[in-house]
Amino acid sequence: MSHLVRMSFADPSTPQKVLRDISLGVDLTTVPFIGTASDAGLAFDFTFPEPAVKDSVGPLPLALDMWSPTNAFDTSPLRQGCECYTCKNHHRAYLQHLLNAKEMLAWTLLQIHNHHVMDQFFAAARRSISDGTFSQNVDTFERTYASEFPEQTGQGPRVRGYQAKSEYGTPKRNPKVYGRLDDHAEKLMEAESGVATPDTGADGLQAHGFARKSQ
Repeated sequence: MSHLVRMSFADPSTPQKVLRDISLGVDLTTVPFIGTASDAGLAFDFTFPEPAVKDSVGPLPLALDMWSPTNAFDTSPLRQGCECYTCKNHHRAYLQHLLNAKEMLAWTLLQIHNHHVMDQFFAAARRSISDGTFSQNVDTFERTYASEFPEQTGQGPRVRGYQAKSEYGTPKRNPKVYGRLDDHAEKLMEAESGVATPDTGADGLQAHGFARKSQ
């Protein structure tokens, strides 16, 4: 059965763990951290096995925090040399503005960029396997980049559908907005309690003095 495609439904949280799965023989795998990172306002900033230009000492971050104030006036793309739609048409300052304005476009553009980076990552991994240098390249990648993504510093996108149940007893990510009208609804009900409405029955009309029930 060695010719069959081997798919993993594991939950890798970093590209390093994806590389580990590949080294164990996995052909297809899920990549849930793309959506998680995009929701956190993180833009992927890694290439396999290492960046073309390494201009810092120590492990490089796997992603850029677009909530960081340093991006407020930065007109450079999310990642230098990236050919994705987001990097070719927008800059870091615009992305941060969208995040601060809670515009869904911010997370959409981040998803486009992050998916493109992962596409390039997998393409490079396939070339590395064909060239017979995969193990060495994995070691290089692990030495070059941090082992975890940066911590989330900003709020994620608004959760659609407040009826969605929380998992394992955890609270919902965002509180319901319509709850702010509860006090107004109560006041309206109190006001309407003294007014006859079209669906008020005979007893109600009599109680309000509009009619008297006949025997």
